[in-house]
Parts: sequence; C-alpha cells; structure tokens
Amino acid sequence: MTFEIINNEQGHISLKGYRIIPDAETFWDKEVENELERDNGINYVDNLFDQLYDGFEPICKGSDGKLYSVLSVWVDKGFVPFIWQEVEPC
Repeated sequence: MTFEIINNEQGHISLKGYRIIPDAETFWDKEVENELERDNGINYVDNLFDQLYDGFEPICKGSDGKLYSVLSVWVDKGFVPFIWQEVEPC
C-alpha cells in the first residue's frame, strides 16, 4: 500500500484530532519485518510495534482511501512504511 502524509505535526495522535480504531486490524510489511529482525533482532521489531501505539507517528491517507497512523523505517536507501493502523477523527 502507498501512503500520503496528511498530518505530520509533532505530538500525540489525540492532539492531532485522531484516535486509533480499537478493533481495526494492524498491518505490517512482512518482508521488512524479516529484514529488520535479521539485521537488528526481534526486540527491535517489537519496540517498533510499541512505538506505533505510543501515538506519535504521522497520519496518512492510504491508497485505499482510509486514514492510518503509519510508522516508517529506514531500509536500504530510504524510508518505507512498516506498520500501519487505521485511525479516525475524534
């Protein structure tokens, strides 16, 4: 999936006027996960999931038209979306 950043203000997701939809599925790129685990270890990857739920990542519009909190990571020569969770205005 591709994403367009619509709100990259600093601060918690609630200060941006959004909240994570509690029952929405969490998505992540399995290939990126495998690469990160190989290079940095499983604890590093677990911490990235925790980081997403801390609520400080950009709000993006996905290519499916839905809104997501998206955590991107550096892989090879650039940042790529790794974990995303659907959000809604609150």
